[in-house]
Amino acid sequence: METLITTLKWSAAGSGVIAAFMVSLDFGRRVTGWGFVLFVGSSIAWLSGAALTGD
Repeated sequence: METLITTLKWSAAGSGVIAAFMVSLDFGRRVTGWGFVLFVGSSIAWLSGAALTGD
């Protein structure tokens, strides 16, 4: 279970950084839109990791 939580939190952090680059570089509407989708996925991963650890 601890491995799942660690993987969830690290993937949330990594995908959040990638999403930030996608949005900040502004390569067009499509890339920016997918960056926001990735932000949503990152947020869900953060919330899931926090719920599993009781934070």
